[in-house]
Amino acid sequence: MKFFTAALAAFAVGSTMAVPVDTRSASDIVADQVDKAGVEVPKVDVPKVDVPKVDVPKVNVAAPTGAVQAAAAPVTNNVAVVIVVKQVYTTVASVEDTVKHDLEVIKGLVAGTIDVQALLKAITTLKGDLQTLLDSVPLLHGLLLEVDDLVDDDLEAVLDLVARVETLLAEVQKVLKPLGALKAEILAVVGAELREVLSLVLSIANPVVTFVLTVVAPLHLEGTLAGLLAKITNSVVHIIGTTAAVSNLLGVVLALLHL
Repeated sequence: MKFFTAALAAFAVGSTMAVPVDTRSASDIVADQVDKAGVEVPKVDVPKVDVPKVDVPKVNVAAPTGAVQAAAAPVTNNVAVVIVVKQVYTTVASVEDTVKHDLEVIKGLVAGTIDVQALLKAITTLKGDLQTLLDSVPLLHGLLLEVDDLVDDDLEAVLDLVARVETLLAEVQKVLKPLGALKAEILAVVGAELREVLSLVLSIANPVVTFVLTVVAPLHLEGTLAGLLAKITNSVVHIIGTTAAVSNLLGVVLALLHL
């Protein structure tokens, strides 16, 4: 069996050489899993309100701001790959409680009479904590798994990371969804920060989903490895569903802000 690095390279350039991967694209593989899983993306209706046009600074949040950068060259040793995956996992775990606290604050503010400035502050705090994740996930770029040397522990590390990201982003989406129905005058104040938070969620999810689509999903595995692969694929299907819902909510916010 060929090393999976060769298989992935052939997959990326559309080579016709024989490699042990599914002949479909990785995105088609996961799309098929989405269909099978019956993922339903919630639809959010845009309230028909007149919102005063506001000047919202166009801030790009898709790029990491910290010192963490993607690997300059592919990391193909499975032991080294797992070390990187666990490093990203540690970052997710380290900010998870803080992010959940931010979300609890936002839920409490939205549940009662809304203090607009307090809500703005809470959303801004959440943005800062999510930025920590965005600074970490680029490490997943350039990781390749050697299929011949793959063991359960390797995929379990990947599953731990993907499942944790899945749960955290789903919670963020769930808490922020009601903000799309805020009164126009409130959204005019918090809308810019909310837009950036939603964009951050999409930017965090992208490297995780890409890693699974291009490195993990195309693997041909058997036994317990196949079972772990199925769990990883299932988690990424749910992440895709969450990002679709976040994109929908982002569209609502942009529409209400006349952007």
